Amino acid sequence: MIVTVRSRLAATLVFFANGIAIGSWAASIPFIKSRLGLTPFQLSAGLFGFSVGAILAMKIAPEVAKKLGAARALKYLMLLFASALLCVFYIQNLGQLVIFLAILGMANGAADVFQSLYGSYVERDALRPMMSSFHGAWSVGCALGSIMFGFAIHHHVPFKMILLLPATMILLVYITVMYLGLNKKGRVDDKHGFKLKDISPEVWFLGGLAGLAMFIEGTVTDWSAIYLLNYLHVTTQFSSVGFTWFMLAMAVTRLVGDQLVGILGEIRLIKISGYLTLTGMALVLSQLDTLVCIIGFVLVGVGIANVIPLAFRAAARNIKCSSINISAAATFGYSMYLMGPPFVGYVAEKTGLDHAFYLMVIAGVGMLVIGPSSIRNTMKYKVDHVQVVK
Repeated sequence: MIVTVRSRLAATLVFFANGIAIGSWAASIPFIKSRLGLTPFQLSAGLFGFSVGAILAMKIAPEVAKKLGAARALKYLMLLFASALLCVFYIQNLGQLVIFLAILGMANGAADVFQSLYGSYVERDALRPMMSSFHGAWSVGCALGSIMFGFAIHHHVPFKMILLLPATMILLVYITVMYLGLNKKGRVDDKHGFKLKDISPEVWFLGGLAGLAMFIEGTVTDWSAIYLLNYLHVTTQFSSVGFTWFMLAMAVTRLVGDQLVGILGEIRLIKISGYLTLTGMALVLSQLDTLVCIIGFVLVGVGIANVIPLAFRAAARNIKCSSINISAAATFGYSMYLMGPPFVGYVAEKTGLDHAFYLMVIAGVGMLVIGPSSIRNTMKYKVDHVQVVK
């Protein structure tokens, strides 16, 4: 039991550190855009670099996990994250932004696979659902990174000093995780890497389900601050408040997500998530008031919070190929997370950001359509943690 507790704490801290990095970056996007004088399309080009780096990293992640183990790879990536955040200080033009985001995307893409894979090991050993709480720690980190950035901007901290705090926090987490240990190397139960021929149709649909939720998450992460600036006319210092409350809502919902699975069941929870997402988007697009818009972002955060961990948990049910399934679902899912914001930026350039946000409504409808059947198709694997608990 002591090993399980230590492993769970270590995994939680890794998700938390990843969240801090992404939250800090997301909050800095409006300032990077303003400082470099980028149009929405140019910013989309920069975000595309993040997408390419992440997708390439996800493709080779299973092979790296096989050789190094998910745990050891995570330790290296945490150092890369902290270093990459400090590089934001030196971005001077669009070309440098693309290169930086490609590196950050590679670190984030690989970390997403490794931490989800390691989390599934811990969850399996404990014979109880934990994935939602791990993703909850990520959301807490995102919210904290955004809050720290907003607090520093409000108190006129020089931009070059702002990201030192999250980078330092990531290094402290790294030291703590080294002390706790990440269960040695972390087990890898597949004999080969991620190949398209090994992927079953059910994993394609799970990747699509995760991708729809991640499309919404990525769009809110990269464009919510600009949406509030352009259409609700908030101040620059206040622009990240929508993203902050969105992430806080996701964090709280994910922290109780494992309990919600036990109370509602996965199928019912997926349906409720879809309806909450669509309700929240209706409030956001109404543009009635800043508070109404923020409440909308909160509902969207609650709605998509548990869709991603549920999809990953379902992908890991088949223990004979769990790392391949998670890598595949993560690759498909994060492709939507990463490619979505640049596409939204392209549509915004042509039609306006308010019209581009209707793409999130389409994604919410898609979650309702494919979600229940995607989860139900994996119930044939009887080794699932939730079923063991029941």
